[in-house]
Amino acid sequence: MFVVASVPTSFEGPFGKILYKIRAFIDTPRFSKDYKTQRPFYLLNVLNLNELPDIEQPSCAVTTKKFNYLLVKTGTLMLKAYSDLRGYTPGQVIKLSTEIHNKSGKDTGYVMASLIQ
Repeated sequence: MFVVASVPTSFEGPFGKILYKIRAFIDTPRFSKDYKTQRPFYLLNVLNLNELPDIEQPSCAVTTKKFNYLLVKTGTLMLKAYSDLRGYTPGQVIKLSTEIHNKSGKDTGYVMASLIQ
């Protein structure tokens, strides 16, 4: 099997997916049972981070939540998350920082973060 270098990397997300499957058939003579199978596989393309512009720049994401009680707005909660780079290599330390602006009048309790690939 030969895979062209320009095919995209496997991906599954909330808005779509790219998957690859391999199919195999064994054609047996006459009245014997033919065999066939299909299996998914994941394809990862090599990515050279040195070729990406601005990869060493910091990254920032912001999300807000507006709180309402019946029809009255009671305030907002804003979360900003920062990382020191936009791309990392295996084993490299990822430095994250956050800012929380709570103007809702409600306690936030604790904040939990996770990395999702």
